[in-house]
Amino acid sequence: LAVSNLMLRDRLKYLVQTDRLTELYSRSYLDEKIGYSMKSDEKGVLVLIDIDDFKQINDTHGHQKGDDILIQVARVIQRNIRDQDVAARWGGEELAVYLPKAGLNAGEMLAERLITLVSEYTDPKVTISGGVSHWSQDRPKSLSTLFKEADIALYNAKRNGKNKFMTH
Repeated sequence: LAVSNLMLRDRLKYLVQTDRLTELYSRSYLDEKIGYSMKSDEKGVLVLIDIDDFKQINDTHGHQKGDDILIQVARVIQRNIRDQDVAARWGGEELAVYLPKAGLNAGEMLAERLITLVSEYTDPKVTISGGVSHWSQDRPKSLSTLFKEADIALYNAKRNGKNKFMTH
């Protein structure tokens, strides 16, 4: 009974922390990890990612293909981040990656690499846009400010042609 309860508790924890479709972490788990990092680390970077023209994928190929694209993009992200990084489903077709103990340059390099790899390894081919925000002990920010800045940068990338990232 104790072993069974332990297994059920672990399964419940996994379900709460993980997006069922993409198997990325949940947004609440991401928030928790960033909050912890802001208390214990010297710096960190947030990359918000949006799949360009995602509605068109659903309208053209159907929602199952849209789900498949989300899974494909999630796999590209998972294969290209460090073990300590946190990849999460932000909502809808938006994803996020948090890099603890990383500087702005690392976040920009990751965003650039993901933009290239997503267009290479998705079928049908899709592109992504990204917004990068960072904090440090010298320039502290609240969690909501970090997200807001990344979101502003993401939508600036979308307005400026898509398939690119911008930094706030």
